[in-house]
Amino acid sequence: MANNVRAWSTTAASNGTADADINASEGCPPSSVNDAERQMMAKIKNTMITAEYLDHGYTATFASATTFASPGDLTAVYLSRRRLMFSDATTTYGTIVSSSFVASNTTVTVVMDSSVTLTSALTAVSIGAQAPTNLSAPANFNKEAYATTAGTSTAYTAAFTPKNVALTNGVHVRIKLNQTCGATPTLAVDGLTAKTIVKPGNVAVSAGDLTANSVLSLTYDSTLDKWVIAGAPAGAGITWATTSGSFNAADGNGYLVDTSGGTSTATLPASPSAGHKVMFADMAGTFNANKLTLSRNGNKIMGIAEDMDVSVQYAAFGLVYSDATNGWRII
Repeated sequence: MANNVRAWSTTAASNGTADADINASEGCPPSSVNDAERQMMAKIKNTMITAEYLDHGYTATFASATTFASPGDLTAVYLSRRRLMFSDATTTYGTIVSSSFVASNTTVTVVMDSSVTLTSALTAVSIGAQAPTNLSAPANFNKEAYATTAGTSTAYTAAFTPKNVALTNGVHVRIKLNQTCGATPTLAVDGLTAKTIVKPGNVAVSAGDLTANSVLSLTYDSTLDKWVIAGAPAGAGITWATTSGSFNAADGNGYLVDTSGGTSTATLPASPSAGHKVMFADMAGTFNANKLTLSRNGNKIMGIAEDMDVSVQYAAFGLVYSDATNGWRII
């Protein structure tokens, strides 16, 4: 039994001989009726099992590495951001960028997953069961997943699977920063145009606000034409300064510490209150050669009555004061 449900028509009268496994022709013998019903039940069940992608029987003709054509006006089916599965030289996947109807054919432009391309071996296209117009899950719908950034501290890049094919209002991504940010950083996802990252309220991001290994949720705001951070990052509200050598750390301040010329010692506040916060970042990437020492100044750090040495290159972190028992805690 071939599961050729795609050969069935939406017009009842056309289904008499549409399926070689089912005799539904006019005047068929009574003995074929129950056989036909059982065949239909089996095929419908099999289709339900594999319903994530559906082959509707639309002819797909290879046009280029990123385009194919189907007869008729199928622009209402081939919607931007809808997922596709291709029966090509191998089974491959992609996401629709756009579709257009010209000269009796619909031409569909796609962005493929994992650097693959369409080939002349293309034989069929199966369409994702969900569409953007009926609450389809768009690219990167798993809000717990993230992509680790590349690029620089002021121009991050990120690549997702499935790819984002366009920046539309409300597109959501999660990223893990590969390094602490510089001032006014941007993010370019999947090769799309880089956009500035801002805090809620369109507040600019300062150098050091977003620390290495932070996982951020960002939403594209088409009115601002920017990526907006969901909530406040750990460094929000911190005033940053560049320093080296020995210095006194104050509540509410962040320090871009340059130890390229030698070790540095930061003395923590002597009488902190619960919630007081200070932050530090390795500005020159030299903590591994010349360490930063945090002098506890009479208070515990992580519940221990000892100073804290930081010798991890590009380390970026904060401390928040809890109480006399637990002291400063790393955030």
